[in-house]
Amino acid sequence: APPLHAAIAQPPPNAAASAEAPDEATARALARAERWQLEQVERSEALLVERAASGRLRDGHGDLALDRVFVAGDREVRVVSRLDAAPAVRGGDVCADVAAFASALAAEGRSDHAELFLAEYARAAGDYDAFGLVDLYASLAASTRARLELACARVRAPDERASAASAAAARRCALLAVSAPLRPLLPPVVVAIGGEVATGKTTAAKWIARRVGAPFVTADRVRSELLGGRRDGAHHEVHWERAYAPGFGERVYAEVVRRARAVLASGRPVLLDGCFRSRAQRALARALAREFGHPFLFVEVCATAEAQRARLLRRARRDGEPASTWLEIARALRREWEPPVELPDAERMRLDASAPRAELVAQVRARIPTWPRELTG
Repeated sequence: APPLHAAIAQPPPNAAASAEAPDEATARALARAERWQLEQVERSEALLVERAASGRLRDGHGDLALDRVFVAGDREVRVVSRLDAAPAVRGGDVCADVAAFASALAAEGRSDHAELFLAEYARAAGDYDAFGLVDLYASLAASTRARLELACARVRAPDERASAASAAAARRCALLAVSAPLRPLLPPVVVAIGGEVATGKTTAAKWIARRVGAPFVTADRVRSELLGGRRDGAHHEVHWERAYAPGFGERVYAEVVRRARAVLASGRPVLLDGCFRSRAQRALARALAREFGHPFLFVEVCATAEAQRARLLRRARRDGEPASTWLEIARALRREWEPPVELPDAERMRLDASAPRAELVAQVRARIPTWPRELTG
């Protein structure tokens, strides 16, 4: 078998003849991108080996481009598979397919959608370590497309217009490949979203994350994964910290921070979704921001008593539990809530989830960098 770096960075079949680009700018961009790719593989060898050992290598797609993904009228997503592709092309890190699709979105001028897609994948798969490799895989996907477009330009040489179109596409892909290691447009920031139970924290985290284009790590989801995905009577962290071995709550928040650290190491912003009811929990998030030299903001989500009670009753119906279960959780958290007075005004804000959405958006945009409207279609 070829060495690890060669196996990952080698050109696709029949692409060797396309290595010579028709213009100097494309050639320089490809050469620069491929040098960076090899350097990254060397740096990331431990993570690559770890992902192989943890089951992240699968028989995937191998060419997950935009024209292979369809959303039906019922919103069901259908993917056209590459049954003709050799196993060596289809197989690999699942993150490679994810990064290839994100790279294709960015190539169409929707970097915001690319970042949102990466964030949704990480949340759904619990795969935040992928951010250590996603830029490498995106660069590889773009340079592979550049090579193939160069091959098409050669084949189409008799048709001057078609050949020029392929050469232009190759140039765009080469520039995309070399830009992969560049940091996203939005400055990195650590946003911790907390508050009392049933105030709308997770809902707020989701729509803030969409506007910031940031992955968000949810304490409840981490807790579920640490427990093997099982659901039981410990519906909220006030209960699950007491329902399991001493220190379990600390383990959950430590894992939240670990996942967030993987995101920050890639140069991206990150949101943390939990209660953050204590000074100690908020200090963890704040220390993470300081570790990277990034700004920190704690968003305390609140709601009217009526809105909070309505949410609690809906949760009780959803879980098939007596309303008293969730009402007691809310009372317990209210007793244990430590107001965030230890934070300076510049690092905290209150968000009333009962307010009109336009007002909430204005508040968020005033405190957190969001995607410019002209770049979000």
